Amino acid sequence: HAGSYAQYYKLTGFLSSHDLNKEENWNTVLQMVDIDNLIDSYLMHIYYGNFDTVNMKWWRERVDGAKWRWLTYDLDYALYLPNQNNLAIMTNPAGHGVNNYFSSVVLYNLMKSTTFRNMFLDKIEEYWKTIFNPDYMINYWYYLYDKIDEEIDENLARWKIPRSEFVAEMNECYDYICDRPAAFRKMMKNYFGLSQSELDERFPLPTVTVPRQDW
Repeated sequence: HAGSYAQYYKLTGFLSSHDLNKEENWNTVLQMVDIDNLIDSYLMHIYYGNFDTVNMKWWRERVDGAKWRWLTYDLDYALYLPNQNNLAIMTNPAGHGVNNYFSSVVLYNLMKSTTFRNMFLDKIEEYWKTIFNPDYMINYWYYLYDKIDEEIDENLARWKIPRSEFVAEMNECYDYICDRPAAFRKMMKNYFGLSQSELDERFPLPTVTVPRQDW
């Protein structure tokens, strides 16, 4: 069930009022937040271009020394627009989501820390070569699709969705996976102030070799 916001406001208040480039303040953040978990959760929304950026929850055990952790749910509106800049959207100090209703206080303030920005970039670089690699994403997608293939037609019939609409959606996802790396490189270059050589060295543009599947 939903708990008290008191500890969460303690976190957001600290992030908003302290210089996170000071070692003692950064160490306090590490005591309050599972940083690796937070980065993973935000990167999922950012790289997959999820429209519904508010579909994120956070929780903390009610015990001394517990850390805040984040979880993501409902990615129905992901993998649509490869040029959507969720990196800028989710670090907008005015907020994000419909009418900027959802606070961006956590990620916006963490990005003021050089240590955090480097951790964030390092994690992107790690995933760039693994789970964000388009060939990896497509192959894993096909693997999962094969597991439910025999259920697809029954599901489409149940919800009265034409097969042609399903095929169009699948093709749109394929195009997103292929086009996202080039668009995302531009976002990172602008947001993090990377030189072209830094960008090319850390985030080389991948080549897609896995063909579009005949759905």
